[in-house]
Amino acid sequence: MGWIAVAAGTGSIVAAMIQGATGVPTAASRILTIIGPTVITLWTAAIGILLIRRSRPSPGSALNLAQTDAR
Repeated sequence: MGWIAVAAGTGSIVAAMIQGATGVPTAASRILTIIGPTVITLWTAAIGILLIRRSRPSPGSALNLAQTDAR
C-alpha cells in the first residue's frame, strides 16, 4: 500500500512544479493539490485502522485465554 502514498506525493510535487513554472495556479495544479493531500490523508487513516486491527489479540490467543482464566 505504500505505492499509494508515493503516487500521491509525486502528484503533489508535480503540482508544485507546474505552479512554479507558470507562476500562477493552473487548473492542473489546483486539482493535484487537492487530490494529493486527500489521498495521503485517507492512506494514513487506512494504515492506522490496519495497525489497530493487527494489534488486537485474536479470540483464541494465549493472551485472551490467560485473561479469561484469571477471572
